[in-house]
Amino acid sequence: MSEFVIKQVMRKCGELHISAKQLAAETGISVSTISIMFNGNYEIYDVTESKLVEWLSSKGGFEMDEITTKRLNDLLDHIEQINDNPWIKGKRRFAKWLGVSYPTLDKMLKEGLPVHFITYVDAYFFNKQEVNKYLLEQ
Repeated sequence: MSEFVIKQVMRKCGELHISAKQLAAETGISVSTISIMFNGNYEIYDVTESKLVEWLSSKGGFEMDEITTKRLNDLLDHIEQINDNPWIKGKRRFAKWLGVSYPTLDKMLKEGLPVHFITYVDAYFFNKQEVNKYLLEQ
């Protein structure tokens, strides 16, 4: 999706004769990030992509089919939910969020990493704030 969005932005900037500096000012994205994108690096953060999509929409130049638009909106809703939710369900998801392997997470749990286990649903829940506090105290 990112490559498609960036190419649409580049086309619209060309049509409107907008420089990277002007695009940065209008979107709130740094000039260096825009320069990197325009030089072929299509690996951008979801937040940056959403800003670009919003900018394209405001310029009336976003050519996207209905299915893609729905998928993008669903993705943005999911990102908001992830960012707002202080809880992560499941050990594997939490290990991925923390950036450690599954065995490393098991070792950390044995050493006292805070976790909430609900027996009747057999589920692990991790509170991001509790974990951050615990890690900072180590």
